[in-house]
Amino acid sequence: MTDDRLVLGVAVRGRSCSAEVRRVDSGALVDSVTVAADGDGESWTSVVVDALHAMTAPNDRVVSALSCVAPAQTAVLLDGDGELLGAPVPAADPSTVPDAGWLSSRMDAARWRAAVGSVPHYRWTLSALSLLHRCDPDRWAAMAQVATPAEFLGWRLTGVFATEPGDASSTGCWSADGRAPAWDVLAIVDADRDWSTAFAPSVDTCAVIGSWHSIPVIVGTNELSAAVLAADPDIGDVVVLEGHDQAVIVVLDAAGESADLLVASDGLGRRFGVVHPTIDLGQGLPVDVVPDGVMTSGRVLWVGDGGLITPETGERSPLSLAAAGSARAAAGLLGDTPTTVVGRWAGASVVP
Repeated sequence: MTDDRLVLGVAVRGRSCSAEVRRVDSGALVDSVTVAADGDGESWTSVVVDALHAMTAPNDRVVSALSCVAPAQTAVLLDGDGELLGAPVPAADPSTVPDAGWLSSRMDAARWRAAVGSVPHYRWTLSALSLLHRCDPDRWAAMAQVATPAEFLGWRLTGVFATEPGDASSTGCWSADGRAPAWDVLAIVDADRDWSTAFAPSVDTCAVIGSWHSIPVIVGTNELSAAVLAADPDIGDVVVLEGHDQAVIVVLDAAGESADLLVASDGLGRRFGVVHPTIDLGQGLPVDVVPDGVMTSGRVLWVGDGGLITPETGERSPLSLAAAGSARAAAGLLGDTPTTVVGRWAGASVVP
């Protein structure tokens, strides 16, 4: 029996927003649109809503679920009234390099890994908050809530603030499993601040957080977590997010029974002692970035705006980052929550 329900996925990336409608049963593309966007929160909201209307308007198309995908480690700052406090703080701002170094000096590496899963990196939201605290006291005093872009978009669509473990654990502000804020770590940035209401609650992966025009909205996430869902990798596959120096290695746990993910960025070389400090997508992923003893199947999967590619065969399937949002919506709709756990990724280390 076929399932003719439709799901809608949205991806905000750089200065564009893409939306796709797909069938639940086959993943076949039904319709898509890409619109330009500025790099601020209100523009994201406007173009996402425009894209959603464009995808649901034809013949009063009925969509069963939707989900958003947005860049990781970009901090959206809100005041007590829910108003934006300036432009979002982008990931990988070089100005946060000193803050990452300062944070690293406050605890040894073992304590950092126990607290949040990795040692500090300048791409973290935590590093951006440290920069804001020392350089912009007025904005810091007005800040009431910190959100990722996916959380912000979910709130704008549903009125509900929520995050999920994969998105939360990419910020450096949460425990490694993404279930609770790392209060002791946040106190390093500002011990006098009341952090208790600064972050959205963490819900299960693919949980429904509300609705938009009667369409159930699945909790959003970052690009890397959604890319893994869209690729649907087997144990041992390597998933690379196109346009980023990041990869995901799907591995077996110590008992050989369940799947976890090692998520890595440009620290691969330092972690594994190899001569490839970054991933060159033009040349493919070097095989020696895979840790010794990890079972691999030999497949390397690219996920990006150009689709999902298996380099060994040259095959390309129409899975884009927007499709990752559709995959997430479909998983939530079917109650098929992925069993894999997105681990911590950071430039200086990799932790399952």
